[in-house]
Amino acid sequence: MRARVEEVRSGAEATRLHAASVSLQAPDSLAESADAVASAASDLADDVVRNTDLNQGVPIGNPDVTKLVARITDFRHAAVRYAGANAA
Repeated sequence: MRARVEEVRSGAEATRLHAASVSLQAPDSLAESADAVASAASDLADDVVRNTDLNQGVPIGNPDVTKLVARITDFRHAAVRYAGANAA
């Protein structure tokens, strides 16, 4: 279970790095929504830790993915708008 928790934390950190990259490439258009995705991923990682008994190696609750799913959807819409506005 510790490996799973670490995997979630690593995924959240990777999301933060990708959000920073997106922010550098399209700062005016996508930075805010990319950061929101990264923040939601970090919140989810924290929720996974809260809902895991690491001593027993068992889940004790269900992490809430709703915020992350919503932020991904928001980012997807922002990216489509950005691509449409910058199409040649």
